[in-house]
Amino acid sequence: MKIQYIRHATLILEIGGRKILVDPMLSDVSSMPPVPLTPNREKNPLIPLPPGSLDCIRAIDAVLLTHFHFDHFDKIAGNILSEGVLIFCQPGDEKKLKKMGFTNAKAIAGNFKWGQITFKRFPVNHARGFLLKIILGKSSSFFLQSGSEELFITGDAVLDSLLIKSLEEIKPSRILANAGSAKFLWGEPVTLTAGDIKDILHIIPDAMIAAVHMGAVNHCLLTKEMLKNFASDENIEKNLIIPGEGEIFNF
Repeated sequence: MKIQYIRHATLILEIGGRKILVDPMLSDVSSMPPVPLTPNREKNPLIPLPPGSLDCIRAIDAVLLTHFHFDHFDKIAGNILSEGVLIFCQPGDEKKLKKMGFTNAKAIAGNFKWGQITFKRFPVNHARGFLLKIILGKSSSFFLQSGSEELFITGDAVLDSLLIKSLEEIKPSRILANAGSAKFLWGEPVTLTAGDIKDILHIIPDAMIAAVHMGAVNHCLLTKEMLKNFASDENIEKNLIIPGEGEIFNF
């Protein structure tokens, strides 16, 4: 299984003979305002797209949208993608996509088969407490499988009973983890932390984790270097990949 990592949570996944664009945020560097009520006030995205990214995106077969936040589906993605492109999403988001003019949005509630690829969706919490209810709303994890190829995409989630239950059910060998320890001025992080990565490996000790969702949006406070150092200190670096923007790797 080949992955071309682009930036933040955006990547192209090759599985089952298809190319799937995941969570496209395609805006130019510093072209969007900062996430409000956060410690860092820099404009988003913090870093540019790797050269040639938009050309690669035009060759995809479908899009997978974990949830409808600006850093996972932005206005530029809405403008660049064709109106007839197949977009898989969580229930409710297909209505938003159709209002934008996308005619081929497919909501996945549970299990779905597309060609040789099986999708299984799990609801997750994007935060805890009032942040979840008032600001962030629902998000989803997705498990994709085609023969021996498999990938569990956490989406934007906290490591609570919902995510733990889905990981224990699937026991995936390959996990794409949205890290970054994204945070507001109050409350706990609303995406996975370095400690959460370690805890996932306690649940599935033999898993390989590719950690993304770092370095591109202003409220993601966990950097790649911080996670790399943590993994070394905790002796989990053999189970962890931290891809660079534009990097292509087999997973």
